[in-house]
Amino acid sequence: MTPGRTDPDVVDRHLAALRRTLAALRRHAGVSPRSLRADSDRRPPGEAAPVLAIGVDGCPAGWFFVALEPSGASRCGIVRTLDELVRNTREPALVLVDIPIGLPDGPGGRECDREARRVLGPRRSSVFSAPARAVLDAIDYEDAKRRSRTAAGVGLSKQAFAIVPKCREVNELLRADARARRIVRETHPEVCFWALAGRKPMKHGKKTEEGWKERIAVLNRLRPASGQEIEGMLGRFRRREVARDDAVDALAAAVTASADAAALRTLPSEPPTDSVGLPMEMVWFEPETTGSIAR
Repeated sequence: MTPGRTDPDVVDRHLAALRRTLAALRRHAGVSPRSLRADSDRRPPGEAAPVLAIGVDGCPAGWFFVALEPSGASRCGIVRTLDELVRNTREPALVLVDIPIGLPDGPGGRECDREARRVLGPRRSSVFSAPARAVLDAIDYEDAKRRSRTAAGVGLSKQAFAIVPKCREVNELLRADARARRIVRETHPEVCFWALAGRKPMKHGKKTEEGWKERIAVLNRLRPASGQEIEGMLGRFRRREVARDDAVDALAAAVTASADAAALRTLPSEPPTDSVGLPMEMVWFEPETTGSIAR
């Protein structure tokens, strides 16, 4: 090869690698969290900022989010950490996330979990008991069970242990970041659907075909063509990254977050706070009786 000349084969290999990288980025991005800042600095002086409504559900790749603009437009994406989403979300905003936030220290559990089971009836098993705060420092499942028995007087299910890493992540974020505490609140997707359906629990499990159709029918009444919207979102990701029910749950949380602030309700109606000041609540919204949906 002539000195100072580039081997064409080397160039081709580099270009091919770059194309593969760009394709992977487009597949994973869906929407960049940075785009959630869009339009925040283009308002006329004195004009109030629009409220951004975001629903978040844990997924195999991290956290899947659906963002609803006041215009009704939706965006979605995956972030590895909730901190990444919060840092790139403009205010005012409401981020509803399906993860226990306020945690008990002792026996008795959380009132919001008990209330959720009561209203959900046949879907009560979808509400896992929130782990005691002492469990967040557990090194493995056996350690978590010991800590739970010591702190709360009961053991810990494997399902509840599976969400401990995300509980720990969210708790560390909220304890360290006042801005996150302003905009992030807890919800539960089955509570969202119960409320959106006029306080009627879903009849079928969310992973069944009947459950999919049932939940889409509820969303369609508030947001027409929700089924096609979700299918479009899922087309951007592999199922090992985002499951179909992750997207359904995130959209239900986003629709709830998009309600007028005065129409939002909680389980229980007057939520207590835990030992570090985080609310033990689940946010819900019933369009038929409590107010108008914002978009």
